[in-house]
Amino acid sequence: MAGGHEPLSYADEERAIHERLTTNWTTTPIKYGDVPFQQPATEWIAVWIQNIEARQIDLGVTNPLVRHDGQIVMQVFGPASSGVRVLKQYADTLGAIFAGQQFSAGSSGTIRCRRATVRTLDAKNGWAQVNVEIPFSRDKHL
Repeated sequence: MAGGHEPLSYADEERAIHERLTTNWTTTPIKYGDVPFQQPATEWIAVWIQNIEARQIDLGVTNPLVRHDGQIVMQVFGPASSGVRVLKQYADTLGAIFAGQQFSAGSSGTIRCRRATVRTLDAKNGWAQVNVEIPFSRDKHL
């Protein structure tokens, strides 16, 4: 890299988030982004990382700090005939895995998660859905 700096790694950001989830969640199968997945007939979750904004925090320095804001979205699915009670219990546990936590992987920089918001969506195609949304920021020096 020019200047000898490590790249800002969205791949390592994704790896850090996925590792934290995989390590702490064994209750249901997990679908990661657009990776092929065999959907089960029972409860399962899907995780997505939405990057929102990147901005330079330090000005006039040779190794500026860049803050990346984003959101982890975990979609919790279950048969609509079962309702959302269990899905909301799962949402509470999933939110606790990330809320208020700080972690990293490789050259991701420090990922700091805020509190989770849980949203219940209308059932669709026989599946009930509850989303867990966790805002985060990731700081990395260039």
